[in-house]
Amino acid sequence: MFPPVMKAGGKGSILNVSSYFGGEKYVAVAYPNRADYAVSKAGQRVLAEILSRHLGPEIQINALAPGPVDGARLRGSAEAPGLFDRRGLLVLENKRLNEIHKAILAGMSDDFGVADVLTLATNRLDAVDVDALPKPIARLILKVRDSGGLGNSSQYLMHTGIASKLMTRLVRAGLLSDEQRDQFLDAFVDAPAPFFDFAETSKQAEQIETGILNRLHLHKMPTDEQVGLSTVFHLADDIVSGETFHPSGGLKFDRSVTEGELLLPPNESEVAKLKGKRVVLIGNSMKSELTNIANGFLAQHVEKLWVLTKTEDAANSLKHAVSNPNGANIECRAIGDDIESNLDAILRDDGGYDVVVSSPFERLPLNALAASANESWDRVLSDGEFRKLVHDQLTHHFRVARTSALVPNCQIVLITPDTSLASTREEFALALFVKNSLHAFTVTLGVEGERLPTVPAINQVQLTRRAHTEEPSNDQELAEEMTRLVHAVMQCSVPAPTPSESRYLSKIFRGNAVTV
Repeated sequence: MFPPVMKAGGKGSILNVSSYFGGEKYVAVAYPNRADYAVSKAGQRVLAEILSRHLGPEIQINALAPGPVDGARLRGSAEAPGLFDRRGLLVLENKRLNEIHKAILAGMSDDFGVADVLTLATNRLDAVDVDALPKPIARLILKVRDSGGLGNSSQYLMHTGIASKLMTRLVRAGLLSDEQRDQFLDAFVDAPAPFFDFAETSKQAEQIETGILNRLHLHKMPTDEQVGLSTVFHLADDIVSGETFHPSGGLKFDRSVTEGELLLPPNESEVAKLKGKRVVLIGNSMKSELTNIANGFLAQHVEKLWVLTKTEDAANSLKHAVSNPNGANIECRAIGDDIESNLDAILRDDGGYDVVVSSPFERLPLNALAASANESWDRVLSDGEFRKLVHDQLTHHFRVARTSALVPNCQIVLITPDTSLASTREEFALALFVKNSLHAFTVTLGVEGERLPTVPAINQVQLTRRAHTEEPSNDQELAEEMTRLVHAVMQCSVPAPTPSESRYLSKIFRGNAVTV
């Protein structure tokens, strides 16, 4: 809407409001429980960076990343709790949810079945027959009873919100059907309010605020007025574009660099651990890459390989292109855009999977990102086309990961769009937007994966390099890149250490973005 007018007028300034949870240039920041927020803010920051090269010189575009602002929204009011109070409650609820989920998964290894899960709908702990339950669940109930928690959190196992999230997890993991979830929720006895007492959430909120302040370089959060002054100051500076400003000085965060390079081939003894694994490949547009990745898995003697494409043409093409000298079990399915139900079917009907590799169904658009002052903007990427880009290149991976992360010890590999020296300047810019925005999700789910009872490991493999001039320019370089791609996917598919095995190694092998 605004850029054509600004271009025609010869001057304009755009300031996106991002957050320090959107990271910095070449750096992603984990924001547990809010991957959607982290991705959107990272996207705003990256958009300012890439669009500055296309909207200039008439238009400058920057981002402002204040983080929490010390005002009414943060502190709350008599009518509504503040940001830290809401986060404190969410942390307590997620801790309880993860404890119950973990106990159920452990109980299922002791012949704890669906019917036993449904008995937990009674919810009130003094009405539960502990002696009839498997040890992991009995231990949890006794622990909750003895916790002395204020409110009703020590008399009831969960409230309706926690119960609903638990059922969603169990359904997405293929452990319960939709009908069994509905049966549980219909029979569920809700806990009286408050479940967690305000004193408990306030204590958690104080810990969150202290943690945030300790991570800020300036040890204080900006006020509404300071953010306003910062906005005016940066709009007044007409020789800066494509930058992100941090009024609070930014975070002293643990850094997860988005530019990790794959330099070495995988260790053969490590990759041999893929033998007997069940692998799902998802994609449509990157047929050559999927073919080579499939061949890489088959060479490691995987037990079963599913290839889920969007179109019948892609499914048939891959079916005939894949080499299968060992006679492994391969199935190519055209699923349209129905990702969730097909992953559910594999979980329920085919015994599940150990590895899922997600690549986009669609290619990047080739639209221009700006037009000159006196040119038409008809070919410029529209709002609707940008929404489709986000759906195809970001939401696509969300949909895959939200199911796969609930499969015990699943290895999740996300692949960003392919580019080369032949890619247009605009295509390369959009690929940079995707890979950096997606890493905010990858690093966040990497941290969350250590807390989930299923301890999934998620990593990202990217085919877009730091600079357009570094992209492959001939057949030999493309072949070299393809080899590195297969190596990277194999490495990210090897079972990662769990936090119980090694807290140190579990962090190292999760949330990475590897450039090939």
